[in-house]
Amino acid sequence: MKKRTYLISLSLAAGLALSQLTGCASSGPEETTAAESTQAPSEAETASIPNPMEEVENEQSFESMGIHMVAPADGENTKFYTISGEVAEITFDENGVSYCYRASNTAEDFAGIFERFTDQELAVNWESGKIAGQAQVKTTESGGRLASWSWGSTRYTVYTASAISDEECTQVVTNLMELSYHE
Repeated sequence: MKKRTYLISLSLAAGLALSQLTGCASSGPEETTAAESTQAPSEAETASIPNPMEEVENEQSFESMGIHMVAPADGENTKFYTISGEVAEITFDENGVSYCYRASNTAEDFAGIFERFTDQELAVNWESGKIAGQAQVKTTESGGRLASWSWGSTRYTVYTASAISDEECTQVVTNLMELSYHE
C-alpha cells in the first residue's frame, strides 16, 4: 500500500513539474518590463474615457442645477467646475491657503476627501436676523479641515488640506455660509 501511495505521489509531482515547465515555454503574451507597464495611456487610448469634471465660466452655470454658490470676493485663482452634472465646485485661494468648495442637491458623499478624521470637531454658527445655520467642521489626521452644512435641499462642503486655525476656519466657513444662503 505504501508503494502504491508513493507511486501516485511521485506521478502527481512529476505531472505538476511538467505542466510548470510547459507553461514557461508557452506562446502566451509577452512579458513587459516595469517601465512598460507603468506608462501612461496615450491620448488616443484615453480619448474615449469621459472626464466627469467640466470647467465652466462662473457660478451662474450652477443655477441650472438648482445650486446657489458665490465665490468669495477676496478669493484668488478662482475656478468653477461641474462634476457629472450634479456637483458644483469652486476652487480658490485665500490668504495663501487653497480651498475646494462644493455643493449638490443630489449626491450623498461628494466632498472627495479620502482621509481619516480625528475626533476633533468644531461647530461654526452663522446668523442673520431670523436666519441661522450651523456647519460641522472635521479635522483630518494630516490637519486639513472639512466643513459641511446645508440650506434647504442643497448640501455644501469646503475643504482645505492646510492646517488652519479654528479662527481662520470659522472666518472662511461663515463667509461661505452667508454667500451660499438664498431665500
